[in-house]
Order: sequence, then C-alpha cells, then structure tokens
Amino acid sequence: MLLIDSVYVNNSGGLVLLEYLLKSLKSLDEDIFYLLDNRSSRLAVNLKTSYELTSGEKGRKQFYLKNKGKFDRVLCFGNVPPPVKISIPVFIYFHNLLILQPSYSASFKKSVLMWLKKEFIRQRLRKGHTLIVQTSHGYNLVKKVYGNKKQVKIFPVFDVDFCKKAFESERLYNQKFLYVSNGNSHKNHKLLLEAWQHIQSSFPDAALYLTVSADYPLLKQQIKDLKLRGFNIYNLGIISQQELNKFYRDCCFCLYPSLIESFGLGLIEAATAGQKIIASDLPFVHSVVKPSFVFNPNQTSSLVSAIKSALRKKNIPETELLVKDEMSNMLNFIFTKT
Repeated sequence: MLLIDSVYVNNSGGLVLLEYLLKSLKSLDEDIFYLLDNRSSRLAVNLKTSYELTSGEKGRKQFYLKNKGKFDRVLCFGNVPPPVKISIPVFIYFHNLLILQPSYSASFKKSVLMWLKKEFIRQRLRKGHTLIVQTSHGYNLVKKVYGNKKQVKIFPVFDVDFCKKAFESERLYNQKFLYVSNGNSHKNHKLLLEAWQHIQSSFPDAALYLTVSADYPLLKQQIKDLKLRGFNIYNLGIISQQELNKFYRDCCFCLYPSLIESFGLGLIEAATAGQKIIASDLPFVHSVVKPSFVFNPNQTSSLVSAIKSALRKKNIPETELLVKDEMSNMLNFIFTKT
C-alpha cells in the first residue's frame, strides 16, 4: 500500500498540485492511504482511506510508529521526509524551493525559520530517499543544497486543461495585463506597481489585473489607493477557476516579476492560454517557458522598458511552453521502483 503523506500541504500552489495528484490517483487500481493536514479536510470526502492530522511532527511521528508496517512505499508530498527510519522506498516531492533560498523571505525572522526548515530536512534525508522536483532549476538547487549524491528526479506535474479553452478562443490584441499571484514579498508587486505608474503616462488605456487576497491588507490598500489616483489597476482577489479563465482569455499579456518560484504554475497557465509572457530574466522562468520579453526583476526601469516594448511592437515574439505534464510518468516511477 502506498502512503501519501501531505501533512504539510494546505494552501497555495502546493494544494493545487495535491488536488491534481488525488484526482490522478483515483483512476488507478492501487491501495492508497492518505495522511492529510486537517486544514485540507475537504479533500477527504471522496477518499476511501484517509486520516487527518494537525500539521506538526509529534502526531506525524506517532502515526508512522503505529502504522509503518502497513505500507510498502511512501510519497511525502510536501518537502519533509518521514519522521522515522523506514526500510521501504521513500519519495519526497519537493514543492517549496523557497526553503532552499531563505534570503528571499520577507523578514529576518522568516528567513531564520526557512533556514531551520532547510536544515531539519537535511537531518531527515536518508541514503535511499528519492527527491522529486518539477524543473531543471529545482534539480540544480536541490543538488547544490543537499549534495550531488542524492537521487533527484524531474517530473513536472500540472493540470491546466481549463487554460486550453482560453487558447482555443480568438484572441484580439489589447493592452490588458494579468498577474496571477498572491501577495508574498518575493512575488515582487512593489516593483510592478512602481513600474505601472510610469506606463500609464505613455499608454493611458493599458490595464493591469491582479489577484491579491485579503491576507495582504497593506498591498491591497496600496492597489486601492493607486486606483483612486486614476491608475488602471484592478485587484480581482480570490476568484474561481472559471472566472480566472475569462481573464486568461481576455488579457493579451502575462506579467511575471516574481523573484523565485518552485515551479511557476502561473507561467504555465499563461503559456497554455496563449498569452504573451513578460517575465523576470531568472532560471526558474527559463526552465518552464520561453517568454516573449524578459527584464531585470530588480530594476523598475527594466520592467518599464519591457512593457513598453511589448505595447509598441506589431509582431510580438511568441511565448513557448517548455515543459509537459508528467504525472503519469511520476506515478509509474513511484509504483514500480523497488
């Protein structure tokens, strides 16, 4: 029996990928047990065998000690290896690369916390563990931090069928830009909003659409203030996938000023939807897409120049998606490895 240990996954991109994993596993004739974070309890509705825990090592360790003899392989879907030594195949899905680069955290306190998590994982990694990452960028980063002797496999997994419908629609040129992202500091909204104030003086019809939730009140207020000052900036907040699809269809451009991503699902969604991507000139971007335009994410003037180039060009370079979904290959690898 396979144990899916997702105790540390309860929000954001990790939760989206976990939902896709559960959907993919439903079609397989395999015995599977799911260990879930209690904040993700809604996922357990259609699962035959599952157990919910509060995120943390105490309850997790007790579960492993009591049940480890029931399983013949484990997929830790959330970075952290098993809390006890077990002599069965262990796969660790490394979905949060921010832990490996704590300097991108918003504060000193958070940076220290990320560093502690990184070292905690290092102590738990065993010789036989297999790490799974999404991209070549993730592969290089994990190898650098945890050593070349670790077995690391690359399996990009993503479910963006809804975006294909946007691509199938006829797209008319417009000056609408979309950035699908939460408000964490490494998402670089500060630079984006600074740049946008320079854009509207030359392109008064250009419009920027964001998806910042109520969890980031200061950023939300800044966006509101800019809108009151006459800038075409619209915060959509958290919207349904169906509503989001409309904006993927209606906006010609995807802006992506992020400083670091574990994968960059927003880039993949935008490319699948046929948007022209203007993105940070960083390794995580180039590992998943070939953007139409790139810029230095530490320079406002570089982003302004890239946006203006996109708006002035008649023949805009195409964006190219460089990865494909390998969920089936990943699951086949997990179920067949001895």
